[in-house]
Amino acid sequence: MWKLTEIYAQNICAFRELHYTLTQGVTTLVFGNNRDNESQQSNGSGKSALIECIAIGITGSPLRKIKNEEIINDNSDECMIELQFKSDCNNETFIIERKLFRKSPAEIACYVIHGLTLERRRKEEFELLFDKVK
Repeated sequence: MWKLTEIYAQNICAFRELHYTLTQGVTTLVFGNNRDNESQQSNGSGKSALIECIAIGITGSPLRKIKNEEIINDNSDECMIELQFKSDCNNETFIIERKLFRKSPAEIACYVIHGLTLERRRKEEFELLFDKVK
C-alpha cells in the first residue's frame, strides 16, 4: 500500500515554504499556533493550508470553493506542491508535483523512484528533474 510520507510546498497561502513529514502508524492531529498575531491564536496558522496541499496535490483542486490562483501566496505568481508516497511492499517512492500559476495552466509531474533515499531538493533541482520527466 502507498502511504503519504511527505508534504512539501512553496508559495502556498501565507507560506513561502512548507515541509511536513508524516509519521506512519499514528494519528496526526493538526493544531495551529499563530506567531504573527497573538490575538488570533490558531487562526491563520496554516492548518487548512496543509490539508489543501494534500487535496490539490492529489486532485488538482482545492477543497474550498475558491479558484486555484487564490491558493498562491500574494507575493508570488506561482506555487508548487509535492506529495511523496512510499510503498510498504517494495522500495519505491511515488512523487506527485503540481505547479499552479496565476496566468498559465497548471502543470503536473508524476514519477516513481526505485530504491533511492530522497532528500529535500531545491526548486532548481526540481525543475531539472521535471524537464527530464516530461
